Amino acid sequence: MKIIQNGTNYSIYDEGLVVKDKLPVGTYTVEFSKASGFFLRKLDDVKIKEDKIYGNIPSKVKKILKSFSLTNKNLGVIASGDKGMGKSLFANLLAIEGSQNDLPLIMVNKYYENLSAFLESIRQEVIILFDEFEKNFDCDYNDNDANQQNELLGLFDGISTGKKLFIITANDVGKISNYLINRTGRFHYHLRFEYPTCQEIEEYLNDKVLDDYKDEIGDVLSLSNYINLNYDMLRSIVFELNQGEKFKDFIGDLNIINRKNNTDYSIVAELENGEILNSSDWIGIVETHAKNGKEYCMGNKELGQYYARIKLLSIKNTRDGLIVDDYYLETEDNEKLAAKSIKIVKDVTYNNFTFNF
Repeated sequence: MKIIQNGTNYSIYDEGLVVKDKLPVGTYTVEFSKASGFFLRKLDDVKIKEDKIYGNIPSKVKKILKSFSLTNKNLGVIASGDKGMGKSLFANLLAIEGSQNDLPLIMVNKYYENLSAFLESIRQEVIILFDEFEKNFDCDYNDNDANQQNELLGLFDGISTGKKLFIITANDVGKISNYLINRTGRFHYHLRFEYPTCQEIEEYLNDKVLDDYKDEIGDVLSLSNYINLNYDMLRSIVFELNQGEKFKDFIGDLNIINRKNNTDYSIVAELENGEILNSSDWIGIVETHAKNGKEYCMGNKELGQYYARIKLLSIKNTRDGLIVDDYYLETEDNEKLAAKSIKIVKDVTYNNFTFNF
């Protein structure tokens, strides 16, 4: 039996009770029950499965931990960017490196009333992570009393004892309170996680794609000129390539959609027999490397997998759209098909990809 005295109150616990003066290094999540109030639940330690970290994430983590060690107050970091950009990897690496500096990680994934008071009661140096902050904490600009994000301002300001390293990850910065953006006193850093560059994509593919399938890398790099590819997408592409699949055969089946705000085009091909192939029915258009320069390939599921190979320099801009003079159509079996013309029509969106010049 263990007895805990709190003022004039005495609570009785079993022999499993252990009283500590300091929160041990580890990963915890904030939880609440009506019976016992707030508490921290121990989670498995954070691990990174990647054998290599790409980009400048390690240097950013090092800089943040150094800054935190030099300041005498709270330090805030906003990590923003689309899904799959590396925000979670950044947070995990920060937690691992922070544990080596005796910093426990506390994850807050849900709003609770009086949450700030509970976190303020933790009077030691810790890392507090608010993952997908704008999703889990509402920001009502029209009703300040209902603004869950603004309820945390006092916590972020560091009025309480025991400095803390606050990390916010967000996919949509527009849904973060104006009292947090451009307020370096509260959040000193704002890390923008962008899509990997062509060089970073090439480095990743050369590391991950098996030697037998590296000749497909050029097609992936060409696709990245038209579609923003994150590391989640690249992992899926590598998975398919390493099974021996051809890039042009599987890319239309992956859950990858172009959301760039660029001008859209549709390609229309008219065959000699009068049949019209419209790119709105096609799997997609992919730039490939050819002996005579870059070409563009497109396929149609219902019409026997036609592929139109178009030389980039042969495209002419006319009143009727972009006209292609030098082209040919072929099937998967390399059977060439006769075509009267191929025309590129502006401002038409088709499945999966956008064709841009």
